[in-house]
This record gives sequence, structure tokens and C-alpha cells, in this order.
Amino acid sequence: MVLFLVSAGMTGAIYMGLLYLCRNVFAINPYVSISAAYAAAMAFYFVTNKLVVFKKNEAGSVWRELIGFLPLAVVNYVLTMIIVAIIRRYTHEEYSGSVVAGIATTALAYLVFDKLLFKKKR
Repeated sequence: MVLFLVSAGMTGAIYMGLLYLCRNVFAINPYVSISAAYAAAMAFYFVTNKLVVFKKNEAGSVWRELIGFLPLAVVNYVLTMIIVAIIRRYTHEEYSGSVVAGIATTALAYLVFDKLLFKKKR
């Protein structure tokens, strides 16, 4: 669980850093920025959870796990966009909504990773 939380924190830092770069350095549309930061952060998240957190290094399992991960990533992306849009309506920025969305989707991700995607064979 500790490694999962470290991985989630690192993913959040990557996401927020990329979001900041897209919004404040390159002046990209907020929702395009969120989408780009989300895609890059999720790629990191998948790899670190597969290889480090759940230690699933078997050859041949990556496609099955990736196919299992994509629906979770899509659901979390939609939740992120909804949460950010709602909070942005009141704060006029996307950072606080992104933090709330990150917290909300981390628990769902852990359940899917631990119980379905990277579960240990008995």
C-alpha cells in the first residue's frame, strides 16, 4: 500500500507539473492541458504500478493488463474532467479540481489494480 501511495503521489506530481507547463508556459487551453497531462501521467502510473508496486514482470501479460487498465483510465479521465469542470466554475482555475479528482480516483485505481488487474495468483 505504501508503494502504491508513493506511485500515486509521483504520478500526481508529474500530472501537476505538466498541467502547469501546458497552462502557464505554453498557454494551452485548460481542457487540452488536462488531457495531455493526464495521458502522460497515466502512462507513468501504469508502468510503475505494474513493475514496482505489484511486481508483475511476466512476459506476455502486458497487453492483457493494458487492456484491463484502459477502461479504468477512461473512467478516471471522465471523472477528472467532470470534477475539474465543476470546481473550475467556482475557482476559475484547474489545479484545485485536479487535486480533488486525483484523490477521488486513487482509491478506485487501487481497488482495480489490487483486486483485478495485478492480483496475485494463488
